[in-house]
Amino acid sequence: ALTLTDQGGNKQDTQTNTPGTDIYLATPADPVAIVAADYTQIGTTSQTGAAKTWADWPTVDSGTITYDFNATGIGNISKTGYSSFGLRNNNYDVAVVGPTWSNVAETYCVAYTVNQAGTDKDPVLVVTHAVAVGITTHPLLMGV
Repeated sequence: ALTLTDQGGNKQDTQTNTPGTDIYLATPADPVAIVAADYTQIGTTSQTGAAKTWADWPTVDSGTITYDFNATGIGNISKTGYSSFGLRNNNYDVAVVGPTWSNVAETYCVAYTVNQAGTDKDPVLVVTHAVAVGITTHPLLMGV
């Protein structure tokens, strides 16, 4: 199993757009030096198969939101280098649908990234795996 837990900050939706979020594969030019142009390099294929809803987002700075990766997401984990993923709105941004607009209203949710100062709010990627079954030997079979 593979999960990504991110610490949320705050959320506001005075327009009642109720946006959702999901994890998508990202292809930055340099995975350790993110630049503005990299924000256009986040894909449209869900890595979880189950977007989070507005209700899933924490309402306080200490809350967290956890995404469970599906086979697609697990398959995109690099075993030899960096794995780059991005958080993206699924029901407006990825779907290419404009949300409702009204004057003096806002919709946002805050998530901390690895680029945030310090490490206390960094996203956490947890990989759970089974221990490989070892070969049992018997001393008599080894000529001892």
